Amino acid sequence: MVTGIAMHTEIGKSAALLGHQPQVATPLRYRLARVGRPLPWLCLAVTAVVAAEALHRGRP
Repeated sequence: MVTGIAMHTEIGKSAALLGHQPQVATPLRYRLARVGRPLPWLCLAVTAVVAAEALHRGRP
């Protein structure tokens, strides 16, 4: 006999309790955030250099 589904089961209640835990910034998350911030700009710079070099050599 089914008495509950999804969040109305014992496992669902446990999941709800775990879902309310505050997010703690670990050292790894902090370092990844620091590395991830300049990464898009670095990619854009490399792309611009490659494109400029291709234009300089006359390639489309």
